[in-house]
Amino acid sequence: MFRVHAQHFTIQIPGVTEKYRAVLKRSNNLMVDGNTVRLHKNSIQVYSNKDFWSDDWRKATHDSFRYWSKLFVRLENDLFVNLIKHRMQNIKIVMQHVAETNNEIARDFVVSGDKLRVYDERGKLWCLIDNSFQLGEFETLGKSSGVDMKPVQDLFNDHRDGKTARPSVTWNILNEVVKLQLETSVGLRTIVELEKKKLPKPFVNDLGGVQDYFG
Repeated sequence: MFRVHAQHFTIQIPGVTEKYRAVLKRSNNLMVDGNTVRLHKNSIQVYSNKDFWSDDWRKATHDSFRYWSKLFVRLENDLFVNLIKHRMQNIKIVMQHVAETNNEIARDFVVSGDKLRVYDERGKLWCLIDNSFQLGEFETLGKSSGVDMKPVQDLFNDHRDGKTARPSVTWNILNEVVKLQLETSVGLRTIVELEKKKLPKPFVNDLGGVQDYFG
């Protein structure tokens, strides 16, 4: 089962109205259907307090976007602004977490008490194991967390089906391969040296030059 949560949106306001400025003057922090909405001069930040569940992370994400589409329309009415405009990319997702619950690897980490946090090349947290709600979750984070979950899911499926070895096993296999390559290289050099000794020695021809039997 997958859980989409901790979504964060930023919305640029195409046209700020006087009524919106009046709302902002009263308060820049609102709660709408349990979600935190922070108002700025020309933009809005929306922080989700909702969870969206499904046995497929794509459906959970789709269900979340259906919900947000309705909530953004409600915000338009409450804040007296137009937020959803055709062909305008003013609504962007900044962050979301996609978690596979009751994940086998996550459960192993929870039992052992170990932690797992993976950072990308920019130093941003990319995935982690979380058990804060006792769900044994393996989570991908960031605005591309849905797409990032696909290779993670494929890896876990291979692990479940026995198609992949544990990292420690893979490491031992690689060490054995390197060891065999070194032994093979030494063996080949020995054979070459032995074969060289079998070759006839060069002789001096009638002109005083050194020549082997192949020259």
